[in-house]
Amino acid sequence: DLSIIDASSALLNFFSLNKTDIIGQKIEYSPLGSYIDSELLGNIQQALDSTEKYLEVIWTIGGEKRNITLNITPTVFENGDHGVILKFQKN
Repeated sequence: DLSIIDASSALLNFFSLNKTDIIGQKIEYSPLGSYIDSELLGNIQQALDSTEKYLEVIWTIGGEKRNITLNITPTVFENGDHGVILKFQKN
């Protein structure tokens, strides 16, 4: 259902968030939702079907435009559920 189940401290620091701000929320309705456009959401959905994706995006964070490379990697959790890992790198 595209709920956030964990977040790294790097992501939390980058967006000035706490885990309690996002864990358990659907990604598009979370504080990160304003960065999730239909293209990114579609790529996340495709990654659930085992298709790894790389995207270049420009996000404005704290009033500053930042070029970001996103790596959307499919994964299978210990309980057998499918999910994705979103990794990002500032360019």
